[in-house]
Amino acid sequence: MKVIQLLSQIELTGAEVHAIQLAELLSKESIEGLIISDQIHRQTSIPIRYLKIHNANFFTRWVSIFKLRKIIRTEKIDIVHAHSRAAVRVGFWATRLSPCALVSTLHGKQHYSLSKKIINLYGEKIIAICENIKEQFLQDFHVPASRIQVIRNFFNFSTVKAKPPIPPKFSDRKFIMSFLGRTSGPKGKNWEYIITHFCESWLTQFPQLEIHFAGGPLENFDSSTKDIVAKLKLSYPERFHFHGLRSSLQDLILSSHLVIAAGRIAVESAMTETRTLCLGEGTYAGEVEITRLKDQLASNFGDILLTSSKKISPPWDALKSDIERILAETTSSKINTETAEKNQSRSLLNTYLEEAFSEENIIQRIKGIYWSAIFKKKYAKNIPILMYHQIVDQEFSSPHKIYITKENFEKHLIFFRKNNFTTLTFKDLYHFKMGIIPFSEFPKKPLILTFDDGYLNNLTQALPLLKKYKMKAVLYLLANLHEDNFWDKNSGAPLMKLLNPEQRKEAADYFEIGSHGFDHGKLSKMTYENAVMELLESKKALENEFNKEIFSFAYTYGDRHDFSSFIAEKAGYKYAVNTTSGAFHFEDDPYDIFRVSIFPTDDASALNRKTRSWYRRYYYLKRKQ
Repeated sequence: MKVIQLLSQIELTGAEVHAIQLAELLSKESIEGLIISDQIHRQTSIPIRYLKIHNANFFTRWVSIFKLRKIIRTEKIDIVHAHSRAAVRVGFWATRLSPCALVSTLHGKQHYSLSKKIINLYGEKIIAICENIKEQFLQDFHVPASRIQVIRNFFNFSTVKAKPPIPPKFSDRKFIMSFLGRTSGPKGKNWEYIITHFCESWLTQFPQLEIHFAGGPLENFDSSTKDIVAKLKLSYPERFHFHGLRSSLQDLILSSHLVIAAGRIAVESAMTETRTLCLGEGTYAGEVEITRLKDQLASNFGDILLTSSKKISPPWDALKSDIERILAETTSSKINTETAEKNQSRSLLNTYLEEAFSEENIIQRIKGIYWSAIFKKKYAKNIPILMYHQIVDQEFSSPHKIYITKENFEKHLIFFRKNNFTTLTFKDLYHFKMGIIPFSEFPKKPLILTFDDGYLNNLTQALPLLKKYKMKAVLYLLANLHEDNFWDKNSGAPLMKLLNPEQRKEAADYFEIGSHGFDHGKLSKMTYENAVMELLESKKALENEFNKEIFSFAYTYGDRHDFSSFIAEKAGYKYAVNTTSGAFHFEDDPYDIFRVSIFPTDDASALNRKTRSWYRRYYYLKRKQ
């Protein structure tokens, strides 16, 4: 795989740092990389090409588009990964009518335009670095939620652990407070406001205070702020420091008692156990604490506020109050008192941060995004995935209607054969995606047949017909053994026999086996930890039972947590299927795949509709699910 990281840099930002680190880490996994941007401000071993992307006029933009198209063609690029609004536009036109897929990472809010709403400029896959960016995009552009994945900009925690911080000893003489971040844009305006309104008052009120600013050049400030900076440096030469642009902020973080920052700088600061206040482009999000972490993650630690207002002013009174409260605490003997509760809270906070920003996990997720984008570019249609349960001799009374007769099932198979469908399993699908099977062999009309719960009649009634018509299917089994569908006991549905151990082994010789959890429980009723165990341990149990890899999971009742896709991927599944909700395209979210329910009355006309690639969108418009 060959990937271009496409940027529009004219100054150092978090997007540049992330894209360079991403390219370097991918290169270690044999994924070739190339960086293209107006400018690059950090050294890297990855090859760089320079094109005018940022705020280019119409003519210049199209010159860059044609140059990029040539690079894509001559270098045989598989993915263009765009990291800015300007890069998205250039990447979109450069990848059209080519086999190269486009992936976009949204590092900030996207400006609304009608063209973006009408045309999908963002490519085959979209990544948002926090929940507020995703939510804003969904509100403004009305795209299906499954098309956007939240994947945070990873952080290499080994750089913190390799140089562990020595907590600065408290002294009546010195308390170091550092404001870290770039000096351009809204962040720069924040620093200007603090310098002009608060700094001199703090330096006067708290004699032990030492203030540092770092992360961008002074030239970005207006003349009045520059004058105040010069005055403060002259009046407090040992206590007010403006460092400008620095290649690394870690030494300043480690020497600080208090850091005010946003985004990845706030994460790094919090991981060193430095007290950290979140002030970003969007808002002031308070001190980094476990009780506030969910909202702070959603806003990227203050950078993204979910609002339609174009002018955002942080709550300065709250920031000022918190800083002055912390400064006042420095006169108290409690400053160095560490309670067991505080230590436990910090440990838990670090655990959550490491989970949220894990470099290893995020790199694997991005690689998955790339493979999905390539596959979606090659096959843009949705694959019909049909959901069967029971195949019976005769119809019977049941409130769920999740059976069809053996006679009708054979008619279904005849319909599939007559209409030239080729059945696949999820193992097949994954092997096509990863290039293990050449895509040239991918069928023109793919179809996946699935059976839930593991009924005895799947073996006695369905399997002989599947063999007769040479069709594959996936069978979702419970990891724990049960005699019947006990979960339907109070619904009025008849209890039907499930497969016993010997019958399960016989079925596994033909069916691809998938996991249906342990005991047909609802994930939404489980804690996060129990849901993780449900998916992870049921996979292990079935793999041990059948001595083969389990590729997919089926959510019981179509019941999911908001984080179900994340834990299914983390558990090692390649796909997870829902019932009557899920992604519009199976590669939009491979862990929330829509299936088509099959009912006793479904005839050739119904199958003709349900096996169409457009049926998923039709179902959504009809049911809003």
